[in-house]
Amino acid sequence: MLLPKAHQDKPTSIEVFGTSSLASLLAVSACYPLILAKARRQSGRFRYDNILAAMRSIVRRNGALGLFAGWQSRASTLLGGADGR
Repeated sequence: MLLPKAHQDKPTSIEVFGTSSLASLLAVSACYPLILAKARRQSGRFRYDNILAAMRSIVRRNGALGLFAGWQSRASTLLGGADGR
């Protein structure tokens, strides 16, 4: 769908890389709040009863964007920087 009709049967390697990077970025963006809440819960530093309670607490303290704290470093690894730079 993202590729022109002429390239859908045999996309170039650049097109494959671009579309798979975009798909990975969207998947990480959708799941990142759950990953963050799970990691905070498992760290032992924070006390939450469940993941939903963790997400509510993060939003209460840091706003909705707090659910994406650290997202930039994860997203940059998907776009080519293995170490997040």
